[in-house]
Amino acid sequence: MYETHTFTTSGGAALTIEPSDFKGQRFSDGNRNVQVSARNLAGGTYTLFYRPAGSSHFVSHVGGASETDQVMLAGVEAPIFDALKVEFAGVGAAPAVQTIQLNTWPRGL
Repeated sequence: MYETHTFTTSGGAALTIEPSDFKGQRFSDGNRNVQVSARNLAGGTYTLFYRPAGSSHFVSHVGGASETDQVMLAGVEAPIFDALKVEFAGVGAAPAVQTIQLNTWPRGL
């Protein structure tokens, strides 16, 4: 079963999504496939990073994504991760609000 989570940030501030930010299945609970989209970028872009399980640093996954892109981190070859980070470039200044939609679903290992 898939779950949808919505997060917001303003003025292009980076957004880190930690396990404690969820209501529902966390990445470590089995929902390890993700699809990320962003809205209200005003022509700007976003980059998705993931933090490998047990690590303290983030790894860049896909950069330069626009509002028309869906960034996937899924499938049998995808890394195991415990957090995500979204960074923005060229978006509107505060009070402009960017919305991130995160869809998750189980991955069989």
